[in-house]
Amino acid sequence: MKLNLSDNPIQKPMKREIRMICQYIDQNYAEDMSLESLAEFMKMNKYYMAHEFKNNIGISPINYLIERRIKECKSLLTTTSLSIAEISETVGFSSQSYFSQIFKKNTNMTPKQYRDESIYNNKEKKKDDSAMYQKQYIFKSISSE
Repeated sequence: MKLNLSDNPIQKPMKREIRMICQYIDQNYAEDMSLESLAEFMKMNKYYMAHEFKNNIGISPINYLIERRIKECKSLLTTTSLSIAEISETVGFSSQSYFSQIFKKNTNMTPKQYRDESIYNNKEKKKDDSAMYQKQYIFKSISSE
């Protein structure tokens, strides 16, 4: 589930506590985190906190954490040569196996498939950009003659 809170014009304002939870998760997603640790940080009852979070954001705090980690994994898969094991550890997944399982569930492809597709798409984009540049250069050369 993709969240884009600005697209819903009738959405009620997010409570301060919920914004704080999102901010905490966004800044600490690589740390070991649980519903209990979030509730302790917020000094809230974990059941109330989870209920309010889901009412405001649309998903549970743990799913928000998973989505945040997946987002970072996608970035690392496309911009670094870190191994999949290193990436899973870097973003806070407890094991590479669990990371691969969650990644596939969220993206419908394995981390390796995602990386390979990204590399292929980048190569194709570079070819397209190069071809476009060549066409522009040829057009400019012809029109300036």
